Amino acid sequence: MSEYSDDLSNQNLPQILGSSGTISATGSECNYLQTALSQWAGQRWADGKGADGQDANQRWDRERCGSIGADSGDTLKPVLANITQNLRTLTGHDSHQIQECLVGSSVEEVLQWVMVLARRRQSQAASNSSADPKCLVALGSDHGTGVVGRMASGRAESRTPEWPVLPGFAHVGIHDIAGRIGADTAMVLLSPIELNDMARPVDAKTLGAIRKACDQQSVPLVIDHHAIPPIGGGNFWAHEALAAVQADAVLMSAGLLGGMPGGLLVLGSDLAQQLNKATSTDQGDSPHHTTAGAIAASEMASNEMVACLINASLDQWVSEDWLAIDVDTMAVQWAERLATRETIRDLHVTGRTIGIELDLPATDWIQAASQFGLHAEPAGDFAVRFQPPLVLNDDTAALLLDRLDLVFDFLQAQESQQLQDSQQTSGTQTASPDESPADHSDEIESASEMESEFESDDLLETDESLESGEEAEPDDVDAEEADSEEYVPDEDELDEDEDEDEDEDEDEDFDDEEQTHEPDSFDENSSDQAELTEETEEMDPAENKKPTSSAETESA
Repeated sequence: MSEYSDDLSNQNLPQILGSSGTISATGSECNYLQTALSQWAGQRWADGKGADGQDANQRWDRERCGSIGADSGDTLKPVLANITQNLRTLTGHDSHQIQECLVGSSVEEVLQWVMVLARRRQSQAASNSSADPKCLVALGSDHGTGVVGRMASGRAESRTPEWPVLPGFAHVGIHDIAGRIGADTAMVLLSPIELNDMARPVDAKTLGAIRKACDQQSVPLVIDHHAIPPIGGGNFWAHEALAAVQADAVLMSAGLLGGMPGGLLVLGSDLAQQLNKATSTDQGDSPHHTTAGAIAASEMASNEMVACLINASLDQWVSEDWLAIDVDTMAVQWAERLATRETIRDLHVTGRTIGIELDLPATDWIQAASQFGLHAEPAGDFAVRFQPPLVLNDDTAALLLDRLDLVFDFLQAQESQQLQDSQQTSGTQTASPDESPADHSDEIESASEMESEFESDDLLETDESLESGEEAEPDDVDAEEADSEEYVPDEDELDEDEDEDEDEDEDEDFDDEEQTHEPDSFDENSSDQAELTEETEEMDPAENKKPTSSAETESA
């Protein structure tokens, strides 16, 4: 096993990041994002002042506090408007389905925003209800690594004991969500691909049932794509590739920001109206202060750099027509190449998100893959996840599959070696050198003693039967010979018979004189002889050619 490992893993293989598709549509080589970021920084920091002429230090302090301020709103508005229009072009939705877009410095931030908007909407719709609004969340789904995101997922392993348990979440299995939507539900939050459950996509029937229940109860459906890049193959969002379902809000991040933190919140008209109702006030120097309960759009749109990167990515999607890139061919190639691997239980493919279900722990597979420069993400205890770039040439795609073969070949050789070692160990235990012939001789001696005991018992039974006057049955081997030979009594037996006859005559005379008799006074020989006589009369004369004694002849 060690030689096999050295031959394959110590070749200085180039590193392959299996989830590079979450960086950008072209993977880690995203020159268009580098160019956009450079231009934004040059315009922003070249002379120490921003594009609006404001001092850079003052502007940085304001952004660090979470708001870019109204003076920069004019700069950000056209960028957000372009993002909104690009999304309408890529998804085919109108201004009602995509009305507003907000960018945040993290996924956690945009998740909090949509929760605030949904709860505000629900509290207005159910003003007479005393029930606290709940966010209905698919149990085990992935919603980021922040505090709110980990609380939303409901996964115990994602929260340390010192973290608080935030109220307001109701965790339900994905197939039970539709039946749990009610008047106290502020929103439904789910991911179209269960990244922590072998990267399996949610089936179309379940998505359709959830959408129908949301419409019946007037509850917004929020779909989280923060870890799922745009998929291509004619669809921009994964949930629309799985079912004809529209979301009221979509969270995005993966594949748009070059691996940098940030998030995009896409709002339909229903939730966007909660922004339009917010009004600014003149409290203090910061214009992001609002009246009680109101939410200003400028307060949420707080990161120009994130907006710049997302805008550049969507421009590239539209200009390069990445939406039309075929994704089925690669899925077929993976299925054909991995079909013969015994360690693979199943394969789940949605666009460029691929889950491989294994019969060994995911940590073991990832550790083995790292020896060959291949880096994968866990997708549960017994599954790994890959998210290669959408824009992938044939050579790079073949290199990725070849690297997968190296890992599986290594694991197969490792398993074969372990099996061989186990067989050798088992064989050594079967023929142990500590075992001596004396042990077998003890068994033979014991068997001989048992056989001698059986023979002694047979002889003893034969002697007892002879003493009681019963004839011993002949062995099976000599049965025919014993039956064919006529028995001739010798002189001693005749003398014994005459003595018995004399004893019987004396007994008869004694009986005549006394006229009384006790059962216990019978002679043992007389009792035995009587039993022998009765048995002889019952037996077939043809089979038992016993001689007739003189006593029996005289009695007859």
